[in-house]
Formats: sequence, structure tokens, C-alpha cells
Amino acid sequence: MTKPKLGQTQMTPDVIQAQFINGLKCDLTLTPTADSAPSWSSLVTRDSLTALGAAVKATLPEIQLMNAATDLQEGFNNYNVSLDNVMELLANPIFENRYMLALGKTEWADHKWTKQSSGFKRTLINRPHFVFTAADSPAAYERSRSQLEEVDVNAKLIDGSDAHHLSTADQSTRLGNCMTWINALPSFEGLRHAYHEFETRVFVGDRPPKLESVRAHPTHHIDVINVRLAPGQQSSPSFETQLPVNSGFVAIVGNKGQGKSALTDIIGLLGGTSRSAHNSFLTPARFKDPKNNLASKHEASMSWLGGDVTERSLDADPDSATTEAVQYLPQSFLESVCNEGPGSDKLFSLELEQVIFAHVPQAERMGTTNLADLIAARTGATQRRIEILRGELSATITRVLDLEAQLEPRAKKELESQLAEKSAELTAHDALKPEPVAPPADHESHASELEQRIEEVRRDVGVLEDELRLIQTEANDATRLLGRAEELGRELDNLQHQVTTFVDRISPIAAELGVKTTDLLTFSTSLDVLDQLVKKLADRKDAALSNLSTTADGTPAKTVVDSRTELTTLESALDAPQRAYQAYLSQVDGWKNQRLDILGSPGTAGSLEFFQHRLAELSKAPMMLDELREQRLAESLAIHAQLLEVATEYRSLYAPVQTFIDEHPVVRNRFNLAFEVTVEEDGLTDQFFTMVSRQAAGSFYGTEDGNARLAAPIAVTDFGVSEAVGKFVSTLDNDLRHDGRPGRKNKRSRAHEQLRKGATSQQLYELIFGLRYLKAEFSLESDSRPLTQLSPGQRGTLLLLFYLLVDKSHRPIVLDQPEENLDNQTVHELLVPAIAEARKLRQVIVVTHNPNLAVVGDADQVIVADLDNGRFQYVSGAIEDPVINGRIVKILEGTWPAFKNRAYKYIPTPVLERDP
Repeated sequence: MTKPKLGQTQMTPDVIQAQFINGLKCDLTLTPTADSAPSWSSLVTRDSLTALGAAVKATLPEIQLMNAATDLQEGFNNYNVSLDNVMELLANPIFENRYMLALGKTEWADHKWTKQSSGFKRTLINRPHFVFTAADSPAAYERSRSQLEEVDVNAKLIDGSDAHHLSTADQSTRLGNCMTWINALPSFEGLRHAYHEFETRVFVGDRPPKLESVRAHPTHHIDVINVRLAPGQQSSPSFETQLPVNSGFVAIVGNKGQGKSALTDIIGLLGGTSRSAHNSFLTPARFKDPKNNLASKHEASMSWLGGDVTERSLDADPDSATTEAVQYLPQSFLESVCNEGPGSDKLFSLELEQVIFAHVPQAERMGTTNLADLIAARTGATQRRIEILRGELSATITRVLDLEAQLEPRAKKELESQLAEKSAELTAHDALKPEPVAPPADHESHASELEQRIEEVRRDVGVLEDELRLIQTEANDATRLLGRAEELGRELDNLQHQVTTFVDRISPIAAELGVKTTDLLTFSTSLDVLDQLVKKLADRKDAALSNLSTTADGTPAKTVVDSRTELTTLESALDAPQRAYQAYLSQVDGWKNQRLDILGSPGTAGSLEFFQHRLAELSKAPMMLDELREQRLAESLAIHAQLLEVATEYRSLYAPVQTFIDEHPVVRNRFNLAFEVTVEEDGLTDQFFTMVSRQAAGSFYGTEDGNARLAAPIAVTDFGVSEAVGKFVSTLDNDLRHDGRPGRKNKRSRAHEQLRKGATSQQLYELIFGLRYLKAEFSLESDSRPLTQLSPGQRGTLLLLFYLLVDKSHRPIVLDQPEENLDNQTVHELLVPAIAEARKLRQVIVVTHNPNLAVVGDADQVIVADLDNGRFQYVSGAIEDPVINGRIVKILEGTWPAFKNRAYKYIPTPVLERDP
């Protein structure tokens, strides 16, 4: 007899006969006897069983004997061996790890849980590896298993057919009618692995979920990878492999430089990866070396379970025009993302965004290809609304600044000074009223007629001059109103343009929905009314200007000129006394006219009544200013409300992150992850101090003090709360209008006096109240630290978990040595469970040197890479395959003796062995 080798599970029938069957005992006392010796005892052979059957039948009454079976059958039915006898034989070292026990349904179910038999039944169930049942349905199976779990006994329950009938029969107990699926090789070693990995390798039901997933998504599961020489090439091939790929978790192992990354680079190429720049094998420095381009001499193909086949030369680049069929994460890519410089997380955040975007259903992506564009599309209408509100705010700020300028003490003093100056001018003018001149004594009749004509012409000129004043007022009013009407027309044109642009923007959406924009929106302007009004105003203006013409015949202005010429001619015919008197009358008329010009009207700039009206209006200005400031604040908060709407959109898009945290407590607790979408301040300080000088007197004077003055309200403000934002902008406004420095007693200050050269108050207040420094953004922190402060290992772990747990894609994911920056505990506690979760939905292909991944992770398939005489070779199989198992031990454990040596050195105390 050949001694079995270590790890060899196969046993010859001779060994089983000699070491086990020949040791079975069945001692029976078939007839009454006074001594304790059995009346039948023999080894198990066909002849002995036949003899036993004959002996049993000899003891039967004739009525029972009529229904008895053959001697051999009766002997087999009555040959019972005790469990102790079996266990004693199996204790032989030759059987170590080379047998498994199972208990049938009748044997465990018929025993009752009584006080007298509870311990026996518990021992009976716990002793075997498996217990059997023959359930009618998956629900019946689950009930049976729940019964075992409830009493805390061995619940490794297998459903079987009970095999009382051939497979061609109709009975439920026919051969093969069972619901048990075992993910293992159909071998003893496969059964052993199923026992140790029962929860993941054994499924009882109609069809395992994984197979359902594969059947539902065959185009997302790689079937076979083929790498070979290209047609016409005569050189020795570096590859010549046809490699089937399991649809679950595939581990690629091998010593350094044996072709592991070569295989994953090829999968990435065929899968259209966008990360080929991070390849480690298909690069100009290695297989694509221009001097001896081995890549150009080889081609590869990848067939999918759905029937599609992808073929590429190994010298080609991935097809950027197609969607990535494989998600490939090369080792250097993971390192570049996880090892960004201090305080940087651009690449890391971008990868998280890509994972999150991949989670968004295709129908909800709005035609975009990345998360940033999707956010822009989802928030576009809100952002446009914000810009409209900022335009309205800008107009209000202009009015506020105008009123503030009018209420400046200097401005009031200047008005009062101008009014006083005008009043003094009026007083001086009144003092210069011409001295009265008595009319001359009556003269002969022709002189009296001349004087009458002069008086008549002078009277007409006075009337015409009053008329001309009214005509000038009419011209001014018509010109002003015409300008306002033209402004209104331009505003209507702007509105029409906005509506046209809006309709153009929504038309594709409406067309997609099958509706007409005219059914959703109607817009029209009554420009005829405005056109008629403009024509009337233009006519009024033209008529007034025509009457003011001094060259056109018949106009009041020309008549005045002509009358004054006539008056001069007439006056020249008078004698000296008469001329003196007429000169006096002309002086009085001029004095009166000049006085009227000094008095003016509220609408005549520079006149006495103009200044009086402006000062009267100033009394109402403080109340108007308060109202405008309230309006300005309300418009700012309306913008903030829209920013909160953007934040709400962010929350809906980042919902997978929240779900990820909520559904994976191990991840949440290990990293203490916290996810928030908030409205945060970003860049206000820099923008503020590009306009405000810290060298000007005011609250923000001094570099350090000025920075601190602005930083203080920023630090305490929750920019996600409207009331807090309102208080914040009001604080900045107050600090600009009052000197808040110690000892200054909030002395009044002026914002425009604190500005840098080139900056305006309008720009400054549009910054403060327009809230352009506020942004809706998401934040993901670990232990209250931003992602920028995580170590490379923590980043790597978190990123891998996002890819494996958040991304619900069915595309294969290929990871090249993901454990590189991770400790073994993290691999075991986080990465292995994450891969186990991901493999339910998709193929997971991993290059690894870590036994915790390949072995503890219980890979469905292990691919061993090897380089032999310049040719990359791959052999694959299950972990329980003895050949593959042996290669794994050598590669991942450093050979069996090395593994055993480490095992001996660990302290086998209960404390260490107990799970935490």
C-alpha cells in the first residue's frame, strides 16, 4: 500500500476496504440467550449480508415472512453500525481531512427536543459536517434551516432528492430533484470548501442570484480571453493562451514579472479603458518598445457571454470612441490618485464623482457624460434665475448708492450752499430793480401814436416770451418722455430677446416630450401703443423745437426777434425823454425775465426752486433709503434661497454616497464617514480685499486686523441658513459704513473712501450681496478630517470601497494589486467583504500577492501567471483544485513549510483565536 502524500485526498478502494469497511461492526442477538455473546457478527461482504438476511428471516413469523425481501436486501436493511464505531475508525490518522459526515432528515428531525433527549439530539446534529433535508420548496427549506438556527445547532443544511426513485419518475423523491447549488469543483475538496464557506458557496433555491445576474447581463461578463501571434508573424510567440474567465471573483497570482499585469493590461485594452496611460506592461518602455515592438506582433480577442467578440492588436490604443466595457484600475493609477500632494484631492474627488455618476441611471443623465455636466444641466434653470436676481439686485444697489450719496452731509451742505447762493443772487437781483422813470409829458399827436405802437409791440413781446417759456418747458418734457419711451422700447426688445432665447432653449425638451412650446407659453408685446406714443412725443418735441426756431417765419421765437427789431426801430424815432422812458420799460422787462430765470422751477436745474425741491426731497430720503436697503437684503436672500435649491439638487445626485454610508456600517464605523451637502463660503477674502484697501481708515484698516475683521463673521456664519447669511451681509455693510476699530466709537465712514484704485462701490456691494462667493458643495469627511488629510492607504481603501460598493455597474472591474498601500487587517476586514459584495453583481478580477484576498476572499477562479522561456503562460482553476492550490501555497504563502513555520510561532491562546 502506498502511503498517501500530504494533502492528497484521493483514496483507493483497497485502502477504504482495509482501513474502514473491514472495521465496521454489527453485533446482533437474534434469538434469546442467557449469555452476552451476539448470535451474529461478521465483516461486511455480500455473502455476510446474505447470511444475515437469512438469519433474520428465520426469526420472522410466517405472516411477516410473506412480505420479506431477498436475503441480501434484508441483510442490508438490518445491518446497522453505531456512530461510535464509525468515529473510532475515522480517528485513524490516515483519514484526517479525508472524510465528511452527513445526517439525514429522518435521523435529526424525528428526535424530539425533550429534557431526556435534548443533549443527544444536539450531539447528533452537531457531530456531522452537513445535515440533509428533502424540501418541497425553497420556503420549506428555509423553515427547516430556521428551526436548526433557532436552537443553535449545526445549520449547514443541504437539500437532496432523497433518491427513492429514478430521475424519470414523477415522484418528488426522484433522483436529481433537489434545489441545492454548490459553487465548487464536483470533488471531495470542492465539498470541503463548500463546508467551510457554506454561506457563500451553497445556495438552496430555484437559481442562485449570481447566475440570474449573469443571465440578465451576459454582455457584461467576459467569457474567454485569447492572446496569440498576429497572422503572418513568424517569430516565437510571447503569448499563446486561450483563457476562460469565471463570472465571479477571479484572482490573478504569480511571482513578480510573470505576466499578471500583462494580462490585466490586455483586458483593459480590449475593454476600452481610459486609463491606458497607467499601464505597466503595454507601454513603450516594455512590450511596446519601438526597437523591438513585440506588441505589434500579437493580437488579442475577448469574447463575452452575450456572444460579442472584441479584437485588438496589442500595439493599438484603446478605442476612445466606444464606452468603456471594463473598469480598469491599474496599480500606478491608484497610486497617483492616493498619493496626491498635501492638501490636494482633485484626482481623488474626480474619481469619486465618476463612481457616483456611474450610479446615476442612464435615463436620468440628461445626455451628459460626467457629474459636473449633469449638475450644470440639473441646476441650469436655477443658476439662470440667480443671474436674473443679481441683475435686479444690481439696480437696487445703484439706487441705494445714489440715495446714500445724496444723504452725505457734504451733499446736503452743498445743496444748502447752492440754495443760499441762489437766494443771495435773487436778493441782489431784487436790489438792482431799475429806478422808476416818469413818462414824458404829452406831445403832438404823431408822437403819441408812436408811443402807443411801441407799448403795443413791447406788450406783444412780453406775451411771446411767456409763451416761449412754456414752449421750452414743453420741448424739455417731450424730450425727456421720448427718451423714457425709447428706453421702454429697448427693455421690451430685451424681454423679447430673452423670451426668444428661452423658447430656443426649451424647444428640444418640449419636442422630446411631444408638446409644442406654443401650448406651454404665449408672449406678445403691444408695440403699436408705444409706437403711437413715441410718434406723439416726437411730434410734440418737433413742434416745440420748431416754435423755438428764430429763423423760420411765423414762429413765436422769430416773431419775438422781429418784434424786438421793430421795437428798436420805433424807439430810435423817439426824442430823448421818450427814449429814456422806453429804455426804462425795457430794463424792467429784462429784470422781470431774469428774476423768473433765477426762481426757475423744480425741474430747472440750477434754479432756486430746483434747490428748494432737492432739499425738500432729502427729508424723505432716509425712509426711502431704509426701504431700499431692506429690498436689497431681501433680493440677496432670494439669491441665497436659489443656492439652497442647488444644494438640494446636489443631495439628490449624491444620494448614493449617503446610501453607501447608511448601508455599510463597517465602512461607516471604520472611517467614521460623514457626508454633507452645504452652502459654503469660498474666496470672499481675496475678492473683498482686491477692492477694499487695508491702508484706508475704516473697520478693515491694517493687514492683520483687516483680515481678522473679515474672518470673524465668516468663521461663525452658517451659510446654509438664510437668517445667518442676512446677518453676515448686514454686518459687512455696517462695517463699511462705520469704523469698528477699538476707540473709534463706530464713527461714520464711507465705503467709497476705503476702495482701491479702479474699484467702485457698485462692484463691492454686488460682491457682498450678490453672494458669488457662496457655493453649494458636498463634503465627505473621515473622523472629522477632510479627504485631503487622509493617508494614501486610507484614500486607497475608501476609493476601492466606493468602486466596489457604491458603483452598481455590471461592467467587469479589474484591480491591479489593490492591497499595495493597505495593511492585512484592512484587506481582511474591508476589502475582502467589499469584493464579496461586488462579485454578486459583476466580475471582479484582481491581481494580488496577498493571500487574504485570493484565499480568504475565496476566489471563484485563480489564474496563475508564469513566464517560461520568454512565453507568458496561464493556468487556471478553483482554489480547491490540487494543482492550483499547490501553486497558491508556493506563490502567496512562500511554500507550505514557510506557512507552517509561521503558524507554529503564533500563540494559540483563546484570546487570540477569538474573533474581536
